Amino acid sequence: MKNVLLFILVVLVVFSCNRDHQSEQEIEKIPMDVKIERFDKMFSDVNLGNLSKLKQGYPFMFSKKYVDSFWIARTKDTLQI
Repeated sequence: MKNVLLFILVVLVVFSCNRDHQSEQEIEKIPMDVKIERFDKMFSDVNLGNLSKLKQGYPFMFSKKYVDSFWIARTKDTLQI
């Protein structure tokens, strides 16, 4: 009985492996433009003048409970560098 179940399992696995990858070909046809933005580099170059622009672009990275001077101090902190 074990041999029969093993045989059936092997046959199912072999037939389930389809060599045609239609979905991969369809996915490759989708045009995609990827732009990688390095927040760590932008944050290290920030100063008091352009901090508000960075905060508008990435509001989820800045907690509202901290003032701007806290974020400027973080850019100069030796542990953060």
